[in-house]
Amino acid sequence: MSISPTNTHRAALKNLKDSLYPFAENDKLKDLLNRVEFTVAKCGFGASANPAHDTIALDPSLFQGATPSSFAVESALFELVNLSQKSYFQSLVNRIDKLDPDEFVKDYEHIEYQTALICKRILQKKLAPDQWDAYPLVYTTDSFQLHYLIQQLSGHSQKIYERYKDRFSTNETYCGSWQMPAEEEDRQILIELLSLKIGSEFQDTGFGKNAEASYKQMKNGVLNNPYYSNLTAYIQKIESITPHPPQIKNHQ
Repeated sequence: MSISPTNTHRAALKNLKDSLYPFAENDKLKDLLNRVEFTVAKCGFGASANPAHDTIALDPSLFQGATPSSFAVESALFELVNLSQKSYFQSLVNRIDKLDPDEFVKDYEHIEYQTALICKRILQKKLAPDQWDAYPLVYTTDSFQLHYLIQQLSGHSQKIYERYKDRFSTNETYCGSWQMPAEEEDRQILIELLSLKIGSEFQDTGFGKNAEASYKQMKNGVLNNPYYSNLTAYIQKIESITPHPPQIKNHQ
């Protein structure tokens, strides 16, 4: 939902654009940054891009007055890189009548995963290590499987399906790679466990060491609590996934 911009919003968006220039590491991203229009709007996942008009909307909660938060900068960078992948999204959408919802949503999420990996590389290159904790994309997992599980639990994958469901040639619905727990509390527990497991991939950082210890403690606490016995199979699935360094398909 769009919001009528105030003078504070206009100043915040200008400051945001200025903050993004150091991260536009190639001519394509620089060109996009120069022509993209930034707006303020209510966004369920912080920010969203409109490839038809080269606009990026950011939620007002990402700004402190006229100052963009680190998450505003990161979210805008993610959507900027997403716009640079426009042809890949369009190619996927053009094949939608040949795909079932599960195939389409997974492929869509994989393009966005590649976006996250590109952002991860840019942020790690441009930021000092003591700044990394303020930019969660720095800690993007090396496992698409883990990434995709979080997207499903957060409702992001379902949102993709809802956006395109009228364009599928079949009446199939989106199921995903695992059956979602019915209770919101259970979903939040699994999101936290997955986030900690992903964080533990970064063993050369204090963040990674703390995440590993917290993951083991939380996992054992859930497994030893009979109330959460329904989550055992989910945790076993998480434990079975071993991250491997992915090959970044630079769609830019």
